[in-house]
Amino acid sequence: MRQPIVANAGTLPDPIVLQAAARELRPPQAGQPAPFLRPMAQAATAITTRANDQIHTAIAYSLEAGEYMVVWEDEYTSTDHDIYARRVGSDGTPVGSEFGIATSGIFQSNPAVAYNPAAEEYLVVWQHEYSADDHDIYARRVGSNGTPVGSEFGIATRTNFESNPDVIYNPSVNEYLIIWEHHEGSGEFPHNDIYGQRLDASGAPLGSTIAIANGPLDDESVPAVGHGGVYLVVWQNQHPEKGEYDIYGQRLGNDGSLMGSKINISTWQYDQLKPRLAFNITVNEFLVVWEDHHLGLGNDWDIYGQRVNADGTLDGGNFGISWEGGNHRENPDVAYNQASDEYMVVWEYEYASDDHDVYRRRLMGDGTLLGDETKVSGQSSHEGQPVLAADDDWSYLVVWEDGRDAGTQGLDLYAARLHPSILSGYVYAGNVGDETTPLRNVTVELYCSDNPGDLGGLIASTVTDSEGWYGLPVYDTCEFYNILETDPPGYTSVGATSIGGTVITNNRIQYGHLLEAGTLTDNKFWDQATETPVLSGYVFAGDVGDESHPLEGVTVSVYGANNPHPDPGTLIVSTTTNSEGWYGLEVPDGYEYYHIRETDPSGYTSIGATTVSGTVRTSNWIEYVIPLEGKTLTGNKFWDRSDPQVEALRQLEANSQRPPYIHFDGGIPRFVAVQVP
Repeated sequence: MRQPIVANAGTLPDPIVLQAAARELRPPQAGQPAPFLRPMAQAATAITTRANDQIHTAIAYSLEAGEYMVVWEDEYTSTDHDIYARRVGSDGTPVGSEFGIATSGIFQSNPAVAYNPAAEEYLVVWQHEYSADDHDIYARRVGSNGTPVGSEFGIATRTNFESNPDVIYNPSVNEYLIIWEHHEGSGEFPHNDIYGQRLDASGAPLGSTIAIANGPLDDESVPAVGHGGVYLVVWQNQHPEKGEYDIYGQRLGNDGSLMGSKINISTWQYDQLKPRLAFNITVNEFLVVWEDHHLGLGNDWDIYGQRVNADGTLDGGNFGISWEGGNHRENPDVAYNQASDEYMVVWEYEYASDDHDVYRRRLMGDGTLLGDETKVSGQSSHEGQPVLAADDDWSYLVVWEDGRDAGTQGLDLYAARLHPSILSGYVYAGNVGDETTPLRNVTVELYCSDNPGDLGGLIASTVTDSEGWYGLPVYDTCEFYNILETDPPGYTSVGATSIGGTVITNNRIQYGHLLEAGTLTDNKFWDQATETPVLSGYVFAGDVGDESHPLEGVTVSVYGANNPHPDPGTLIVSTTTNSEGWYGLEVPDGYEYYHIRETDPSGYTSIGATTVSGTVRTSNWIEYVIPLEGKTLTGNKFWDRSDPQVEALRQLEANSQRPPYIHFDGGIPRFVAVQVP
């Protein structure tokens, strides 16, 4: 039996962080059926099984149509390759038949595609063979319904060899940027440069051709482009002195002007190849991924990544996405999903020389790896060159070249939709059953466990939206799923209800692994507001235990800390004792430890303290540890002993007929009793 590729295979499934609610996953209205809850990866679907090879796939998503467009290089004959496409529904099902975009009887190859929501159409670009040593870049517009708009047209038609195009749509100015490899030189110093051209929405050129990377000796190839306020173009770069490929980038303004100098994204030893990128609108940065050969003296092929801010600075360093074991990983692609604020990275994995598979891994929006890498398709044949796109519903469509029938008809294209089922519900303020006051920004987490009594390991986390709603992905590999709601500051859980799960505590609901048999919505929690805790007590003059001489005007403070004594923590609030020596200090949430500290008044020295539920650390320091609920917060007392001057005042006071107390004015003891003759 084939084994998983990761060293820690069989551990918890990878988590996902979910933000806003997806409309189709909300609970149904009364009388409507419950939403269909899908597994993470659906079975592979054939996109095309035309004769001969279908290769070099590209994909884009149309929000307006709720569909993907998959384009590819189609081998009609060995000398006649065409550009074909097919629409695919948001559920991963093909829509209509395959259709030709460029079928002129010559060699058309390496397509790329971008979607323009303003025009509700796609722009498909490809490499066009004018002659054996003169390839150009061509394009054609295609409506979201699959109907070509106008004829194909040339973008780069010089006598040089131009190849490997990529394209991105720029919503800021309603135009496209197309980039490509441009071959220069001959003889001893041939090399590739990176050029670009802006097009308006109709396909007309804007300005002249842009030289993006044209070092006189460097070989710059395999470009990819993204947009996030500015363009970022990335490529693999080989300098003749080093002889190895690095990953570089270059920013461009919306007008096509170069911004700053080249960005060194990865310059490790040995080769870094085939970069791809996606833009994260939430944090205004790109994630660049590539095939990395720097380990194993160049013999380990892994998948690495680097976050690049929109201003061109690197956020952190290069990091591994898939690297365990000696088998090769290659040909990565990446997409960002705004609904879940996460990236999905896919790649080709060499299980054996004649058996490649497709794997994927989720990353949080900040680049944090989510769980283990997971197989998307693992036939005992060739599956490679995966590409993917994200939709607006936490989902992705992954498409790859598939050789399961290669012996009879060549490489086909298959796809799988990646979409989690959802455990969802609401959090409210008030009594159980009262749904009038939703609570937003409440943390709700999902844990995976093998035992009903264990919480398990965290696999998902989110916060409630303005309606109090939350959604958490579920997988079919856990014996038990535990939904855990965290009490927001100032609230405490008072109850929970569930239709398909079991309420374990006021803030925990549990499901068994047979999720498809249960109702996964309507997992509700209720919290009630709590009063702010008050740490209180007294300060007295005299021996410990003597409460006959309260001290007024003594400063008492509370400090918050995340470490115990002797960490002083951060001052939260201060007060002074009243005429009875009493003080009270409100305690906000946010700290592990709370330190009550009494300041010795002038002429006095602390000699002792007592407490009911705290811990006396010094004669003027009492410590509390959270949680404070259920503890006695009163009775925190301090005693100070006076110097001789104050003792004399006390003796005078003893002869008066007023209730005795000593008042501190500006830190100076004042005798305030009136002598009675």
